[in-house]
Amino acid sequence: MKLSHLIALLTVAATPATLGAAAETAPETASSGARKNLARQHLGSKLFAYDSGSQTYITTEAAAAWLDDDVTTAWPPQTGKSYYMLELSEPQLMTNFEISAKNSEGTVSIFAGDEPVKPGAESWKPVARDMSIASINEAGMKNSFSRFAKYLLIETDTANPQPWYSVYVYGNRDAASYSMEKRSEKIDAGKTFGPYLNDQTTFSYTSLYAGSEAGSQRNAIDDNPETSVNLPAGEALPIAFGQTRSVDRVAVLADASAKGRLDLFLPEGAASAAPDLKEASPVATLVFDGSSDRSSIEFPTAKADSLVARWTPDDGSQPLTVREINSFGNASVETYAVNAAPEAIAELTADAEMAYNDTTPADTTYDYSYDGKEVADYSDGKQVLDYADSKKTLMDPIAEFLPSKAPFVPGNLGFPPKLPPNEIPLSN
Repeated sequence: MKLSHLIALLTVAATPATLGAAAETAPETASSGARKNLARQHLGSKLFAYDSGSQTYITTEAAAAWLDDDVTTAWPPQTGKSYYMLELSEPQLMTNFEISAKNSEGTVSIFAGDEPVKPGAESWKPVARDMSIASINEAGMKNSFSRFAKYLLIETDTANPQPWYSVYVYGNRDAASYSMEKRSEKIDAGKTFGPYLNDQTTFSYTSLYAGSEAGSQRNAIDDNPETSVNLPAGEALPIAFGQTRSVDRVAVLADASAKGRLDLFLPEGAASAAPDLKEASPVATLVFDGSSDRSSIEFPTAKADSLVARWTPDDGSQPLTVREINSFGNASVETYAVNAAPEAIAELTADAEMAYNDTTPADTTYDYSYDGKEVADYSDGKQVLDYADSKKTLMDPIAEFLPSKAPFVPGNLGFPPKLPPNEIPLSN
């Protein structure tokens, strides 16, 4: 694949390396220590922008940057007050929200709902109002919430939009309870996801859902920029893929003040996540010059069982704080998907039942069946959601929430030419 207009300029080098071990700076929690980010296209999530002129939700370029796994692809929100609707593939329990962006002034409010209605509609239940962008930038909300819903409305209000690299929506499912699997049948990605899809960066091999393992340094692959590992000078971060992967791109989110090089090794046939590479040369090198916390690079495809990154600071002593390291190859949403394990699916059902325990009269019944149709089809340039003949019952609120008091061009990544807006009709 060929990427242009990348965020950071990168240099390829070849130097022998010796490898060590990295020390972790962020504490781990139970299980894998990470919750699955639901705002990802590999889970079937979609993003729409609200167009006030047509009063519809339309497809947006932001989806390709905010919902992929690459920490270096970005798109800014619109100037002033604007609305983005995140649609999950199915209703989920949501508990926290954060973004990864360049520092900027402005606020974000979020609302949860069960139907795609226009902003301001009563069915949008407030989760948090007027949070400063800085307060949720690579940091989760201080007060978590509990909302079982399919849609999340994101209201942004900023006079000077800066690039957003990613959106993070967490529930209570462990990231390790999901797995990357080959589809039984190939899908048409454009028809399913619309025109804005970074297919090359949708799946990161260095992730818990893909089966990668980094030992005590798992915070570098947990899809959460708030956690990190500390990489001392001259030492290395080893990540085992769990199987042989074909890799041709790596992206890293690290310390903005760091100056030095991060050598990348892709050993094949290694017996562990920390193979002996004393005689090896790196396949590529990411250069940090103290001006950016993000760096990415492409290189000829290499087959490997693990990825090892070794840090060499310019001053010989400065450590590197690694927040996320992503790796990419030939996986496509047309042929692969990320699925929940059976026990996670059972827990999802339990979440839905629990959502009604405190608010539903004993004699009330809910019909979750769909006698009508729900069509997400972009083949004719439009997405249609038709519930006219459906018996779908909207979900009641399950909790009360307290309110909390120059366009950027991303990497090309195969962005298609601009097409006529794809609209999603609003529910009545």
